[in-house]
Amino acid sequence: MKKNDEQLAPSDEAEATVHPLRAFEQIPRDLSDDLIDAGDGDHLAAARVEVAAARRVEADAQGELVAARAKHADLMESPKVPRYRVIEAAEQAATAERAYQTRVAERVAIERQMLRTQESGTELAPDGRLLRFGSVEEFVTDFVLPVWGHDRSNREIRWCLQWWEHPGAQVRLEVLWAAFEHMRLEPAPAMDVWFRDHLVPAMDWLTREAGPFHGCSQTLHKDPQAWSAEPAPGDYFETFPSENEQLRSAAAEGA
Repeated sequence: MKKNDEQLAPSDEAEATVHPLRAFEQIPRDLSDDLIDAGDGDHLAAARVEVAAARRVEADAQGELVAARAKHADLMESPKVPRYRVIEAAEQAATAERAYQTRVAERVAIERQMLRTQESGTELAPDGRLLRFGSVEEFVTDFVLPVWGHDRSNREIRWCLQWWEHPGAQVRLEVLWAAFEHMRLEPAPAMDVWFRDHLVPAMDWLTREAGPFHGCSQTLHKDPQAWSAEPAPGDYFETFPSENEQLRSAAAEGA
């Protein structure tokens, strides 16, 4: 079977499932480099272009996933289709699902990098103070997990060793980290409020039985299943100027 038959060779699959925290490092940077050169070092503008590009790639992957699922469903409903074709369609849909989840993780990582670029000179270190933790991964590993420390033998409590493969969990922990870095510098009882209003609700939501890790166990990671939605008619919702629109315009001008 050829490489373009929607099946990844082992080396290709390993590349597609790159650690999402470092996915932005593998995005082609020709476009952003050109923009930096033309904009006197405007790294934020370049980061926005990369976010727009990542969102386009994610949308393409989602379209391929929808098409693969539809093909599989059609073949399953046809009694004349050989079973091997149904199995092949199921494998293609699974491959498209993995590719889509990878694109989601890459987009999340690039958006996080853009936010850090945007905040690096102001909110993150307004007077030269350093962050307590250098990354959300360090924050989770060295602080959240030791502090939380609940009994995981309870089957109603879920956690995933590959928490960073779950976009919803990654975003929630990013928000938790941002609140920590801000509130730890405030006088008491700021950290008590952080525990009560941020850490406890976040971890209760993440580790609940029906939470983002519902399909995982202490030793098994299961890729999250993305929900889908049908587009509304063009005039159904009132639209307003947005950052997404600006990012799309920047990407179109840079293409």
